[in-house]
Amino acid sequence: MVASTSIRQDHTPGESCMDSTITVKNAHIGDRVVSSEEVLSFPFGIPGFEQERRFVLVDDADFEPFQWLVSTENPDATFLVCSPYTIVPDYTFQMDDAIVDQLQAEKPEDITVVCIVTLRRRFEDSTINLKAPIVMNRNKGRGRQLVLQRERYNIRHPMFFKERPEYEPQRTIRIGADEE
Repeated sequence: MVASTSIRQDHTPGESCMDSTITVKNAHIGDRVVSSEEVLSFPFGIPGFEQERRFVLVDDADFEPFQWLVSTENPDATFLVCSPYTIVPDYTFQMDDAIVDQLQAEKPEDITVVCIVTLRRRFEDSTINLKAPIVMNRNKGRGRQLVLQRERYNIRHPMFFKERPEYEPQRTIRIGADEE
């Protein structure tokens, strides 16, 4: 999902950006000010948006459980995302050690996982891309979108379900290569 976004960096050129903020202006979320420490670096971009390397993950209390992944460099690169565990509580996948190293994750709990959502006119027809999760270490400011090869998830998994699960979703991420 793409929306118009304006980005403003609030610091004087030449001064330290450690305490700077970024103002995100978006038709979907209004004006949001986020700390520059919340900026996530995506060294490879996102497939289809490889040139976009810096994003912020913005919560929207009025639109939970959804969030917005907003590029800080391109006003048009905004993605509606959602935790896959909200839709598929037993969602699991394998991450290579090289990706874990890139994210600077020491344990699975360091990783936040979201997936891109496609809203349709009828909400019941909306889908989530479980085949290509976005993995982030928000503490280290690192992120990457994976394209899962072994797992049998769909790029257009239905979002709609008649009943919400009665239990808290549990996330499972296996780190390292499979022992097959």
